[in-house]
Amino acid sequence: MGLEIFKTVAHLYNRQTPDWIFEIEEEPSPVVINKVLSMNVQNYEICKILNKYIFVLEPRAWLLLAWSMVPKYEKAPFVKYIKTVEEEEDDLQFLWDKVKKKNEFYGNDFRINKDRIFEEFDKNKEEWFKSYGIEKKYWKQFGLDFNKMYEGEREVVKVNKGLEGWF
Repeated sequence: MGLEIFKTVAHLYNRQTPDWIFEIEEEPSPVVINKVLSMNVQNYEICKILNKYIFVLEPRAWLLLAWSMVPKYEKAPFVKYIKTVEEEEDDLQFLWDKVKKKNEFYGNDFRINKDRIFEEFDKNKEEWFKSYGIEKKYWKQFGLDFNKMYEGEREVVKVNKGLEGWF
């Protein structure tokens, strides 16, 4: 079964017609195929889309979808196994956690975009701290004036509770 997975991945990359999918005797697991495909950084977005259909479609139907989305090459590209990256605890972890939650970053999305997000944060730290409601101790830790938290207009949002929240 192990070699069948790599043959299947190779066929996804280099076969011009999907006929081979109907000739497979043992259907390989879409979960494993998607894992192998996702090791190629160029397939990151494709694999995110394919991941939604792993448990929805039958294996052959999923392979047809994968075959139609994966770019074709003369031979399958060589990719290294991606080891889990241990996140380094950084000074801004308290902020990053809030950014991930508010913007719904999942998987590697945040790690890939962290440098760009940091550049934007670095331009106006006070505005970021204010908009994410960061505690006073962190304002002091970064040498920012906590009183700026209360400057500017504040939007008051009325929240209906209980049954009133549904109407």
